[in-house]
Amino acid sequence: MTRIRSLFEKYYHQTATAEEKAELAHLVAGAADEELRELITSTGEQLTETDNVIPARRAEEILAGIIGAPAKPQRRIGRGWFRYAAAAVLLLAVAGGIYFWQQPPAPPSLSAHANDVAPGQTGAVLTLGNGRSVELDSAGSGIVARQSGASAVLRQGGLSYDTTGAAGYSMNTLMTPRGRQFTLTLPDGSKVWLNAASSLTYPTRFTGTERKVTLTGEAYFEVAKNAARPFIVAVNDLEVQVLGTGFNVNGYEDEAETITTLVEGAVLVSRGGEKMKLQPGEQSAAGKAAMRLQRDANIDEITAWKDGNFYFDNSTLPVILRQFARWYNVEVVYEGPVQDRQFFGMISRRESLASVLKLLQAGDIKFRIEGNKLFVQPD
Repeated sequence: MTRIRSLFEKYYHQTATAEEKAELAHLVAGAADEELRELITSTGEQLTETDNVIPARRAEEILAGIIGAPAKPQRRIGRGWFRYAAAAVLLLAVAGGIYFWQQPPAPPSLSAHANDVAPGQTGAVLTLGNGRSVELDSAGSGIVARQSGASAVLRQGGLSYDTTGAAGYSMNTLMTPRGRQFTLTLPDGSKVWLNAASSLTYPTRFTGTERKVTLTGEAYFEVAKNAARPFIVAVNDLEVQVLGTGFNVNGYEDEAETITTLVEGAVLVSRGGEKMKLQPGEQSAAGKAAMRLQRDANIDEITAWKDGNFYFDNSTLPVILRQFARWYNVEVVYEGPVQDRQFFGMISRRESLASVLKLLQAGDIKFRIEGNKLFVQPD
């Protein structure tokens, strides 16, 4: 650990030789998580004390340099590990001097008298075809509704359908309020993760030549393959058509664009006469202007929410706080302008609001929780 710390400091101060750069890349590849945690914590404290902060561009250059060093690591490092290393190893302090770690120790509340907000949890509301609503938070395991010969079944925190003997179908809507998320297995076997403040409308049995659902908010889909019956997600003014694949759609109304990110398979995103076919790792962004293509999407960042994490890749404070507002069911109130900072890192969604906010505080920016309101005080 002493050696990796010494090499990292030399690399940052641009005094490392080619051999030392190669050695650093090799050591980073084989370092244990506890060693990396110690490195980022101790080095972060030193940089904070000396006010010697790595700017975002320099941090990216450091990471790119270490990745590109001519090392001969003992094990192959995949693209996902590099994104992890960026948050864990290199103390990626971005344009305001912000640091945070994937699994931070529970910090104290914002102040001794501050309120706090518990993290979101599993839960949803199911609206049946006849308009009746079922609270799934408190419903026990088993059949929660029967309609048109199909049974809606709740088990292990998720909803699925038994369509044995069903002759017709009804339209159902699964809605997650703020502070809730839920998983759903559709009648065709496709699985859906529904993020907070989202809804999905779908039939209890798919008929006809296509499988069409309507989304508001954000969801991740793993679609059951059926070449004869394409799967279509309608979201805002878009349609995302697939045959069998894994992809994420973010269509929140308070975001500037509807983002479709493909993890595996292939999808066709269309809006009016615009069409865009995505390959794995690509995403489409549809705002008021024409759709644009992002070829190298950060899949880890896009899908982190369904795995229980917040992941920020040079994200701005407003983007982060919109996610917090949905998950912690709070209203964000800006009491004045804040600087244009960016953040890089990963935080568990199981932490309380005060805990995650503690990690974002830097410079003169301060937060205050009062009831269900989060006040952001000016710099």
